Amino acid sequence: MVEIKTNHLLNFSEEDWLSPTGERIVSDRYLLKDATKETLTKGSLVMAVLDQKRSYHELARVIEVDPLHKKVTVELRDGFQTSLPVDHVDVLRETSPREMWRRIAEGAASVTANPHYWEQKFYELQSDWKYVPGGRINASMGTGIKTTSYNCFVIPNVGPTPRDYAASFGQTLEIQARSGGVGMNLSQVPPQGTLTPIREENRQSKLQLVLDIWHADVEEFVQSSYPNSTKVVRVSKSFLRAVEENAAWTFEFPDTAYEQYDQIWNGDLEAWKSQGLPVQTRGEVDAAELYDQITQSGALVVTDLV
Repeated sequence: MVEIKTNHLLNFSEEDWLSPTGERIVSDRYLLKDATKETLTKGSLVMAVLDQKRSYHELARVIEVDPLHKKVTVELRDGFQTSLPVDHVDVLRETSPREMWRRIAEGAASVTANPHYWEQKFYELQSDWKYVPGGRINASMGTGIKTTSYNCFVIPNVGPTPRDYAASFGQTLEIQARSGGVGMNLSQVPPQGTLTPIREENRQSKLQLVLDIWHADVEEFVQSSYPNSTKVVRVSKSFLRAVEENAAWTFEFPDTAYEQYDQIWNGDLEAWKSQGLPVQTRGEVDAAELYDQITQSGALVVTDLV
């Protein structure tokens, strides 16, 4: 196998070479990532989030790691360098398409009577890009990640009542959370104005939406509009202390990759941490500035006892 020496960042050979655009797409969407970032080091290949709002990602190489400030300096293909929070990079565990093909082949063959034979056959089928499986297969097969290897699903017709809408919405969330696409038939839904109308004076909502201060979506939450509802941010004593001391505030969340996450997680972060269960950090902000954002947004602030 002859390796190709170009200005590409992936470890290409004649077997799996791609154009710069193809290199970026396959790295971003399909090559296996190290979710724990345990392999992050100088020289690591990463997908770097250069602009979160526009979801602008680029393939880059790490040229410096600053563990004290949880930052990395990365260099793009064109030599451009920038410093980013560690949370803004995904470390590539696979650095070539042929590694991806081997993973997919191994995963697909694992359920056959002769896995060694079929693994090689499926690898040869993908080699030289002769056959390209669907996107979900590329991204999930052989990873052990709780996701679907199917691209698209069709759910039963959406029924005629609000309870039916909720059931269909729940199915849609379950599928899309695992990266699947959904198709549904809306023909059973009655035309607008068919259901019993709600009296205008009774439309005032009593809905309150509450988000804890440790949640990484707090900033977006207070900046967003939720009609007919009241936004509430629950702050902790530790957060208020950080505000008084002009300190930084780190967002946290339980590690969703933890095997019993679905069974244990109930929304109580302190209870989760008290059991010694793993958490993920999701960025750092100035606590005082965050508090100002919350109060200026009009959201209600309540204090947690913790």
